[in-house]
Amino acid sequence: ILEQDMAIYVEERLKAIRKDYSIDESWPTDAEKQKLIFLAHGLFIFLATAMRFIADKNGRNPWKRLNIVLQMLGTHKGSPVAHLYSLYDDVFKAIITDDADSEMAEELMLVVWSVVLFQEQLSPLALDTLLGLHPGTATRHLASVHSVISLPQSSDGVIQIIHPSFADFLLGSTN
Repeated sequence: ILEQDMAIYVEERLKAIRKDYSIDESWPTDAEKQKLIFLAHGLFIFLATAMRFIADKNGRNPWKRLNIVLQMLGTHKGSPVAHLYSLYDDVFKAIITDDADSEMAEELMLVVWSVVLFQEQLSPLALDTLLGLHPGTATRHLASVHSVISLPQSSDGVIQIIHPSFADFLLGSTN
């Protein structure tokens, strides 16, 4: 049943991505959909993160992003968590590649690490103030990692890590 639920989720998310990007219904192939489900190894968070990554409007290229995820097939023979961590790593590599400015990449990592390390949940404005950044900087950077960190809808809302495994990934936990 879990695999059926995952297949339904993948199909629904891909349908939305095709609509957002005006892509023909033949994309992706059934084989590619099955590979996504296989890569998840039963971890729904893997699929949810992969779908957010593929759909990311900042990346502007769902075809390329799907291929990035699918290239993981066979590269990690370890635990399902190894696949998830590899996906997190791919998310960051794609973002850093998309933004070739090293100063901006460093600022992005400062913002992301701050979200993970601060025990208190902060609003984007509070994070900007705490880090001495121009207002709007945290929001701009965190929008590029929306597949792993959720921005609030309102200005007084708090930034949230979507799944605890992301913090574990950054902190080097293997649990």
